[in-house]
Amino acid sequence: MQNKAQSRRQTEGNYNLLRVICAVAVVVLHASARYVTDYEDISTPHRGQIFASLFYNQMTRFAVPCFFMLSGAFTIGNEKNQNYRYFYRKSFVKIGIPTIIFSLIYFLYSEVSAYRNFSKEGASVFIRPLKEFLAGEPYYHMWYLYTLIGIYILIPVIVKIRLDIGEEYFSKMWIYFIISLISGLTSSNMLNWSVSKVALYIGYVMAGYPIRKKYKENKNNLKGIFMIVLSIVLLLIHTYILYIKTVSGIDEIPEILAMGDHFNVFIAPASLLMFAGFSCLSVKPDFLKGLSGHTFMIYLIHAGVMSVLCNTVIKTTNEISKPIYTVPIISVVTFAVSWVMAIIYDILWKKLDSNGRISDKFCKLLRL
Repeated sequence: MQNKAQSRRQTEGNYNLLRVICAVAVVVLHASARYVTDYEDISTPHRGQIFASLFYNQMTRFAVPCFFMLSGAFTIGNEKNQNYRYFYRKSFVKIGIPTIIFSLIYFLYSEVSAYRNFSKEGASVFIRPLKEFLAGEPYYHMWYLYTLIGIYILIPVIVKIRLDIGEEYFSKMWIYFIISLISGLTSSNMLNWSVSKVALYIGYVMAGYPIRKKYKENKNNLKGIFMIVLSIVLLLIHTYILYIKTVSGIDEIPEILAMGDHFNVFIAPASLLMFAGFSCLSVKPDFLKGLSGHTFMIYLIHAGVMSVLCNTVIKTTNEISKPIYTVPIISVVTFAVSWVMAIIYDILWKKLDSNGRISDKFCKLLRL
């Protein structure tokens, strides 16, 4: 029995590896974002830096879709999650409470940052952070948490549907991913926690479960590596399209090919292939389990760390024109500091919430 349980944990090492890679990719994505914006209308002598910024930014676009698929793979696959009270309580403690804490932290940080423009714009500078907070984006990366919470509200319903209709029929619901892809290409929304945003990304969540189920007992490293390489090729093609459009100003390139969105015709299949590729891999031993457990908190923390780093160290070094060097440096430092802070947060929270004192009070308040 013990050997079987140990083997089952080891087969999940591929997903812990994917979580860590996605966490690093998100940091690189956000570190390169400012450079992509700076180079949108820049002159041709900087072509190398333009390509570097786009390369870092677009090659990491698979990360957030894979995070959504990881959530679906494990939440939909757990029969216990059909129990509303059980799932909502567990999710609120794990995701809801940290989201509330960091939403307030980033909201206050945004208000303090806005004060620098008070003399120019007046009291209106303090309204913008409030609007963003109410829209479910107290800081630019927090949209993911609010969308995920909206999705998690539906998870018990999805699990119950899966159990009621059976695996054969539920496996056909991958078609919803196509519907959400089309919707993502043709619509927009204002609120990150709105029904429309949830309806878009739940396609990725629902795609994660059948992929994990299909390859859970059918590992094939060669097949997995092939799918990962194919995913990288698609991302490279999309990067090159964006590069050509940026340096040449070719307006004939369709917007559907040149946008860097999670529902882009290159990024969406690349993300699916990346997730499927890692699902095929057999990773033994599970040496990244500890770091994988901190990736959620690293995601929450990294944006603040990066902001402080870019507004202090990077500004004084005058390296804004050299993303080929600064993006990796910013990413490594940000990830390392965020990891340390995530460990410190977990230690402090365990002491504060010993025996579930704070969590239980929150849950009782919400009648969970």
